[in-house]
Amino acid sequence: MPSPRRVVEAWIALCLTVGQLTSFAVRTASSVSPTLEGIAGLAASLAAALGLLRLRPELDIGRL
Repeated sequence: MPSPRRVVEAWIALCLTVGQLTSFAVRTASSVSPTLEGIAGLAASLAAALGLLRLRPELDIGRL
């Protein structure tokens, strides 16, 4: 079983990856302000993390 620190690191990496991909998609889809890109990335990463937790509360992201 992974350590709690490793699980937190994996969740942060997942959120950052989703956030960066969303920011890139928003940037290429239209010319918006960097602030809006950041907000969209943050919202998407939170939605992805909460969606995973809601879908499978027992999910151990550290094992992925």
